[in-house]
Amino acid sequence: MVRKVRFVMMVFAILLAVSTCLTYGASPNLIKNPGFEEVSGTLPAEWTYKDGDLPQGVTYGISKNAPRSGSNSLVITNTEEFDTIIAQKLKVQQDKVYRISCWIRAENIANQPGSANITLYYVDNGFGCKGIYTSRELSNTGNQWQLLEFYIKTLKISDPLSIGVRLGGQGTKNRGTAYFDDLTVELVQNPGSNLQIEQFFVPGKQQDTGNQTGNPGSPKSNPIIIYVILGLLGLGLLAYFEIKLTKKEKKENDSVEDKDEEEAAD
Repeated sequence: MVRKVRFVMMVFAILLAVSTCLTYGASPNLIKNPGFEEVSGTLPAEWTYKDGDLPQGVTYGISKNAPRSGSNSLVITNTEEFDTIIAQKLKVQQDKVYRISCWIRAENIANQPGSANITLYYVDNGFGCKGIYTSRELSNTGNQWQLLEFYIKTLKISDPLSIGVRLGGQGTKNRGTAYFDDLTVELVQNPGSNLQIEQFFVPGKQQDTGNQTGNPGSPKSNPIIIYVILGLLGLGLLAYFEIKLTKKEKKENDSVEDKDEEEAAD
């Protein structure tokens, strides 16, 4: 009986994991070199400065100063006030929800507006912006890595989407140092209604004031947490019943042994 209960517990745990993956929609990371472990010269491979040549007073590159994981992170330093974006282009599906996450460490940022952030943007042949979204900004992380996460729905256009790690933005230049590590862009296969999904700001179009660029993009509630809690409760109940059954079997065995001893005595 005990073995059967343990088998049921194992099957339940497996089904819980499969259900979570199917519901949440696990997908591969679309970012190339997301942890900046690959290096091209002195710079991270696959990443470039948005506007071509770096201006004086701006540096970016590989940092080995306490990366969040691996050996490297990306560092942007503005010794003068600039709006600096280091970006790469992604191929995304139209009108789909994506989860964006990045770990950020901010140091000595001069101003709260235009602090370290993640910016997504569509560019029409490099001349006009078709859509842009700037995440919430981190100006002081207490020398600790902090997770920035949000969900956003892509536009119904086929232009490549660029993702940029940024120090500056929203019409503001800034000074300071920002580190970035472990970026993720994942397609959410089955987004639930409980997610707060951000929208791009599209120039020339009236925006939904309840969900414009700049709003924090964390989900209202995470379905994974709910499933984990339910799973733990289920495992707790199974463990409880296993203990009860074990005690019952022990009691029955003791009873049989006592009976055998009485019969032997007679």
